[in-house]
Amino acid sequence: MTQIKIHEEEIEGHRFQVFKLPPLEAQDLLLDILAAVGPSVGSLAGGLKGDDDTPITERELDPAALSAGIGSLVRALDKKAMRDMVNTLAEVSTVDGLPVKQQLPIIFREDLSLMYRWLWFALKVQYARFFALLPSGASGALGKLARAASSQDTSPGDGL
Repeated sequence: MTQIKIHEEEIEGHRFQVFKLPPLEAQDLLLDILAAVGPSVGSLAGGLKGDDDTPITERELDPAALSAGIGSLVRALDKKAMRDMVNTLAEVSTVDGLPVKQQLPIIFREDLSLMYRWLWFALKVQYARFFALLPSGASGALGKLARAASSQDTSPGDGL
């Protein structure tokens, strides 16, 4: 029997643990994320300077492309999709040993940026390996972003 892997990270003095979503839930959430970020990735990828061999973390980004990409992303995100994403990932997360779902109104009340740092960590746990497999082009930019994000993760991957 396979043991469920726990991914841990300390953020702002809080110990977060994230488990993988069941496969079909992970797929549903991924489709929602791609629908929201898809249009903005092209704008961001088009604004990257440097060749394909330059690590994404070392490339410069055209400010106009960054602005267009962020604008596109903000227009694509709606409250319901964002709440659904937070609630779905909260179901498979703990903070300081307590379920994030129960702690959501308390733990993030004073520091909304903490919620986004946890959300980024939870998304890396779910999808970093998936995006790292994507080919070049705009999807390759997603893959490079995922590889850059997961380069700090020392735990072996397990799934999407």
